[in-house]
Amino acid sequence: TINLDCTSYIDQVYNCAGLAMPGITSGNIAQKATESNSQKVDGNTYNFDQNLHPGDLVGWEGNGSIGHMAIYIGNGQLIDTNGSGNTQIIHLSHYKNRITFVMWPK
Repeated sequence: TINLDCTSYIDQVYNCAGLAMPGITSGNIAQKATESNSQKVDGNTYNFDQNLHPGDLVGWEGNGSIGHMAIYIGNGQLIDTNGSGNTQIIHLSHYKNRITFVMWPK
């Protein structure tokens, strides 16, 4: 069994889909959130229904440099994983109020 954290999982999914890997780690989430293919948002007011597309990433900065990210798959759902090997489809509303940025494939 291979247990990937959220950012390693995203890199693998993007690689398999033939997309440029975002190269995100828990240590550089805040830096990546300011790149040209991302947007800082307020999860309480951002219109996710109009603006998200399958393959987009949502995430937030945590305490210090640690944060979390998930892949939007459409219909208000995310693929979410953690370092314990728990990968699941979860509704966006579970994280919505925490989200501080959206990133889309280059």
